[in-house]
Amino acid sequence: MTRRRLTDILTVSLGVLYIVAGIAETTRAVVTGDGGIPFWFGSLVGGGAMVLLGALAFRYRPWLSFGLITVGCLAGAVATMWTLVIPLVALAVIVLALLRTDQEIDRLTADE
Repeated sequence: MTRRRLTDILTVSLGVLYIVAGIAETTRAVVTGDGGIPFWFGSLVGGGAMVLLGALAFRYRPWLSFGLITVGCLAGAVATMWTLVIPLVALAVIVLALLRTDQEIDRLTADE
């Protein structure tokens, strides 16, 4: 498995995981009346949407893609900090996205 493929798989998986966890936590907050709906929905669903946008929609704009992925990973990591594993995956995604950004910048400048 290449690093590019690993980056794609991890990034999309993390984005989907954040969105699913955000929907589950928001549903739990609504049903139990615990509150915190803006936090759970905003950090997890918003973070997951940013990660997916950066990974899929803005793939060919390297710095915008990296920025969206980074902000989305950090937003979701705040809400999932207690798991210890998901924030580490988010950190790995940020590093892989940065490496990919450098590769894309090199490729785009070589084409000119």
